[in-house]
Amino acid sequence: MEKNDNTSEFLKDCMAGAVMKLLEHSPLDKIQVKQICDVSGYHRASWFRAFRSKSEAVTYHMVRLWQLYCERHGISRHDDWVPENTEAFFQYNYEIRDTT
Repeated sequence: MEKNDNTSEFLKDCMAGAVMKLLEHSPLDKIQVKQICDVSGYHRASWFRAFRSKSEAVTYHMVRLWQLYCERHGISRHDDWVPENTEAFFQYNYEIRDTT
């Protein structure tokens, strides 16, 4: 069976989102894979196919936020990490902190 990239991205988004939700109440080292699976609705095997660690899931989530920010604000890939964009990105994350 061929792997569907859209499905994989959706699965990763859900699982990384579950980690971020759990971080509201627990430090990363106290969050268990079972909790992530319960919140995301995916099985343990899916977690281990998607991520090697919880910190990788957090990094994935932050990179996805950056990509969405770039798309919404017309930032081209070669401009990604210039200081002005980075500052704007952190401001954006601060503004959406209660919505993610």
